Amino acid sequence: MDNKKEYNFDQLDIDVKKDESGPMIIMTSVFILWGFLTVMNGNLSDKIKDVLDLTNSQKDLLSFVFFAGYFVVGFLFYLISRYIFDPFKKFGYKKMMIFGLLITAFGCFLFYPAATLADDNSVEQTSKFYFFLGTMIILASGFTVLQISANTYVISM
Repeated sequence: MDNKKEYNFDQLDIDVKKDESGPMIIMTSVFILWGFLTVMNGNLSDKIKDVLDLTNSQKDLLSFVFFAGYFVVGFLFYLISRYIFDPFKKFGYKKMMIFGLLITAFGCFLFYPAATLADDNSVEQTSKFYFFLGTMIILASGFTVLQISANTYVISM
């Protein structure tokens, strides 16, 4: 007696996905870069402390504002998604990642005028410090949008 069963795979309703190893490799590489930039925040705070002659509390505030930006922007996106509209469903994950990259690039660009301002002796020290704080908030906002969209995009793959 032969117990072999024959299956007709043409009749099965299986959703065969395309190979997504390329996008997954890109996303993994980008996550490594984001992690590297996040870790560099500590070194950046040390350099800003030296340039602006900040106290340890002010230096710690730079790091705090950066990481608090993750919470604040993430919470704002939650509220917007929950009660107004879901920007990720409306625009898509790829467009939101591009939006996050633009915010991040803008935050990185703002470090140039902040560093230029730091060399200007006619500007108050507190103004220089607040400019760096604002730059850190913008940078953290971009990272948050990137990570929210990228995490969900990878999960959907």
